[in-house]
Formats: sequence, C-alpha cells, structure tokens
Amino acid sequence: SSARPERQSALGAAGLRPQGSRGEWAGARRYKALLRLAATPSRVARWLRAVCRHVVPAHLVGSVRNWRVFSRNLYHLLTRPPAQQAAAAGAILVSGLRTSECGWLQQAHASRAEAVKSPILHQRQQEALRLLLQWLGRKFLLPLTQRMFHVALVPALPAAAAPSVCYWPRGVYLRMRRLATRRVRRTLLHRLDPPVAADLLASPERALGYCELRLLPKPGGSFRTICDLSRAPRRAEAFGQAEPVNAQLKPAFELLTAMRKAYPQLLGASCLGLDEVHARWRQFVCERRRVASSARLRFVTTDLANCYDTIVQSQLWAALNAALEVRGEHPSICKRIDLHKPHDRCAEFVTRYLSKPCNRDDYPLGIKLFERLAHERSAALYVDKQRTSALTIEQALSVLRQHIFCNISRVDGQFYVHSSGVPQGSILSALLCCVHYGALDLAVLVRYLVRLKSGHVAPRQLCALLRLIDDSLMVTCENEVYSSYVCSMEGGFDAHGAHINTAKTRKFMDSAQEGVVPGAVDAPYLKMAEAGAASIATAHSSEPSATDGFGREYFAWC
Repeated sequence: SSARPERQSALGAAGLRPQGSRGEWAGARRYKALLRLAATPSRVARWLRAVCRHVVPAHLVGSVRNWRVFSRNLYHLLTRPPAQQAAAAGAILVSGLRTSECGWLQQAHASRAEAVKSPILHQRQQEALRLLLQWLGRKFLLPLTQRMFHVALVPALPAAAAPSVCYWPRGVYLRMRRLATRRVRRTLLHRLDPPVAADLLASPERALGYCELRLLPKPGGSFRTICDLSRAPRRAEAFGQAEPVNAQLKPAFELLTAMRKAYPQLLGASCLGLDEVHARWRQFVCERRRVASSARLRFVTTDLANCYDTIVQSQLWAALNAALEVRGEHPSICKRIDLHKPHDRCAEFVTRYLSKPCNRDDYPLGIKLFERLAHERSAALYVDKQRTSALTIEQALSVLRQHIFCNISRVDGQFYVHSSGVPQGSILSALLCCVHYGALDLAVLVRYLVRLKSGHVAPRQLCALLRLIDDSLMVTCENEVYSSYVCSMEGGFDAHGAHINTAKTRKFMDSAQEGVVPGAVDAPYLKMAEAGAASIATAHSSEPSATDGFGREYFAWC
C-alpha cells in the first residue's frame, strides 16, 4: 500500500495513468452507447435510394429491375473503404444495369442505330450510362452521405475478415468526438498557449511542423488516436511548413531502417511484417521437428494495451540512444535513384523514385549498391541521378528528440504537445515501438531469447518468442518457462509503460500426449504448428507461404 502512491506519482509525472484507467473513464458508458448508433451500409443505401427516387428522374435509371440493381450497387459502393468510393463510383453503380431498359439511351442513339454495329452501339450506351452514374455518385450521392454522416473504417473484430465501414450521424459523431477529445486532453496531451505554440513552430531550431489529430473509433467501445502526419494541415504555410511531417522524418526513417537491418538483435523479439514473423516461425518449426518432435508445447498470446500511447518517452529515448551508439557516429548517406520497371498489365514502363542508403565502400561509383539492388529486383532499369543526402547523428537525434518529446498536434483549433507515448500515424512509430520493446526484451525477457548453438539445443530449452508490434506469441515445451513468462507479462512493466490486455490473453497446452485429441476449435495453435511443419520441407525452402494449412494467415488470431 505504501508503494501505491509512489507508483501513481511516477505515472503522473510521466503523463500516464495506471493500467486500465483508459477503459474506466467517466464518459465510457455514454461513448459506447453512442458508438452503437452507427448506421450500417445497407441502411444508408436504402436512405440514398429513397432520396434518388425523389430527386433523380425515374427514366434515367429505367425499369423497375434497373432500380433494384441500382439499390444493390449503392450498398456495394458504401461497403468500400471511404478512400476508394469516389474512384469506384462509376464502375460499381453501372454494374448489372441494362441499357435496353433506359428509354433515353434508345432515343439518343436511334438515329445512329443503323449506321453503327450493335456491339459498338452497346458499348457507347454503356459508357454514357456509366458517365452519368459516375457524376451522380461523385457529385451528389457521396457528398450528401459525407454531409449527413461521418464515415470511418473501423478495425475488424477478431472473428471478422476485414475492417468494416460504419456511418455515424453527424450529431452523434460530434458528441462521440467531444467525449473522446476530453479524455485525450486529460491523459495524453498538454495544452500550449497560442503565443507559445506560434513561437515554437516559428523557431529556427524547429525542424518539424504540426499535424491534425484524428480519433478513430474501435469496436470495443474505445478509440485510437491517429496523428495525420502524412498530410500538411491547413494554414500550415503560415508557420513555414511546406511539407507534411512524415516527409520531414524520411531521412531519420532511412537511418533507423538501415540500423535495423545491420543490427536486428537490437529489436529483441520484435518483427516488422508477416515475412519476418513467418521466417522465425519456420525456423522454430523445423528446429522442433529435428530435436523435439514429440515435446509437449505450450502457447501464450498476449496483447499490449494501448502500446503506442503508454510508452514512457524517457525510456524510449534511452533505448534509442543506446541503439545509435551501437551503430556508430558515421553519417547516413542516401543516394537518389530512378527505378524504371515494366508495367504488369501493359507494354509501358513505370517510374519510381528511390532513396537508398549506401555505405562509404560504395563510392565513388556505387557499383556495390547497384549489385544489391539488382539482386533484389531483376528486369528493371536503375538510373543514378548523382544526388546524395547526408544525415549526421546529431541531426538525427535533434529530429528524433522533437518527434518524441515535442510532437505538436492541433485539436479544435488549439495546439497541444504529446506528453506520453509516440504519435500513431508516423512513419517512425512502428520502428520506435520495436526499439522500445526490444530494450524491454533485452533487459527483462532476455532469458526467453537466449538460445544454445544449433545442434546443441536440448528439448527443455526449445522456445520461441515473437512480437508483431503489440501482439506477442510465446511457444515453449518447458512448464517452468511457460509459468514464469505468464507471471512476468501479467505483472506488467511499469518502468516501460507496458501492460497486457488481460481480456485478449490466450493460453493453450498441447494435450495430445495425454490421450486427448484436440479439435479444430479447441487447439488452433497446435493445428497451426503441425500444418506449418508439414508444409515446410526444410528450413531454407524457396518462398515462404503467408497462410497455414487451413487457409488462415499466420498470426491473424493475435
């Protein structure tokens, strides 16, 4: 009890709240009630059809059948992600409509019906109908929907296959946003006075601009704070910001990416992408088949609660400095290269602009760099633009310090600085998260990473610890390792701001050796391991598969 005030004061000084406090805020019940008021795409499609029946002349769409098909196409359009709806409006709305049942099309082309062949006439009629419906969708239906509803792509539930599109009425969403903004202001943000924010953004030492803060609702009744760093906000030119923050962070991103490739051990158990996850999982499966094929396996999956928002910034800064010391003080040099590759669908070349880090050994001609690029991608033409950019460690640390400790966001016209965590939406967020939790692995969970050399692995020491951002998987055949890992994760790590979400923790013990044959639902992890082992012939098979033997993606259940 005496340690509890000290812990709370330490968390308060770091700008954090105790674990679980974010789900216990006073407005959580009202927020969840408002969250359930979202309209489904089918309901919005019925509303749009009723609007069209009153506004759009009936003969433009044609017969009753065409109107039924048009209603179904409206539903398919509204289920698309918001960023893809405008581009796909014409193709989706015209799908399945019969031009022969549109009287205005027949009258418009009646004079040319004899001179033009039937297939060509049909194509022209279909193109005319597509252009009309494309204009109707882009200029009327979608703007009307955005004016009446707030459209958001909500992350998928564990049982869902893909994220879902939800439509909240504008009034409902404004109340949701007001509650969530009030919560974020109290936990993650520190308000800046307008003169202080203006002086800070206009300072010559300031290398980064500011961004807009978005709040993305989540299915469980919470929300996700997203910093829109990929676009420059409105009126940013008044503060001298000509490009988005992510573009300003690109040199630091290339430096950290090169460091990660050169020293992967700095990330501990963290992986970036399913390719790295599958490579480590494949190595574990093959090793298990070789040394302990009959060993009883134990599985634990954990999820870190609010992993981006609860990171202790001072611990992240210390881990980042330690990693850069291992890298060395030599500057990061990037070369500008134009990549010309054949188009996949037509006989044309597609041009991409690359910025690749190179070593001092690559000069003066950079032959070794182009040899590496040619090994990565064949049948491509690389053009050296003879442009290089250098970033020193001092410059990188200055930019990273501003990004971690002084990231400025604007909410409802007011400026705030983030007092906790790293901004989600940055091109550096995943890398910084992996560096932070990699330092946690090397400091606390190192016993689960230490392995004997290949050929001397005992069955009791066979284990694998993998982490994809905030989702972790621990597989072992020793009960002591299994129990100690579960206790460590359930206790949390206050110094690093890491606490697991107990509702998402899943445990499983292989009971096949005890005479019980688990089913497909009772033992998903065992079936995935056995299917992965059966599908892998050797540890160095040519192309790793992204799915297991049951058609599911690896670690989709995390």
